[in-house]
Amino acid sequence: MRRTPSPIKLLLNYVLKQIPEARVVRALYKIGFWIPLAGCTYLALIPNPEDFVGSWSDTVLHIAAFAYLTGAVALAHFDFQRAADGAVTQGWWWPSVCMVIYGSALEIAQSLIQERNGELRDLAMDGVGIGLGYLGYLVYSRLRAALPLRG
Repeated sequence: MRRTPSPIKLLLNYVLKQIPEARVVRALYKIGFWIPLAGCTYLALIPNPEDFVGSWSDTVLHIAAFAYLTGAVALAHFDFQRAADGAVTQGWWWPSVCMVIYGSALEIAQSLIQERNGELRDLAMDGVGIGLGYLGYLVYSRLRAALPLRG
């Protein structure tokens, strides 16, 4: 016996068919950037983030967070036109600049919180993460350009 799809599933299928796939992907990239950014900002500004992150090294957390956020912001907001070989053709530095500004703002804000302190070492680790994140984005962009589209 064949089951009838639920009204919610029918509605979702209808909506997804009306929206071009590129818009759905772009929306997912934006969600994948803004929600983690909000989480990282919250953790950076609360008095005791150790309650949430456990015993992970501060250095590892800075590098991992900024690597992810840099790749995510590049995909969500700065995924520029590419040459035929997948190379970024313009504005390649904007994601990195945005993340340096964000990291600097967090360290300044932490220096204003009594239980926290801003550190240049943290900003340097943010820079390492930004570099790794952008490198990952460039590799992903080249792979995406080299692979045939499914569909």
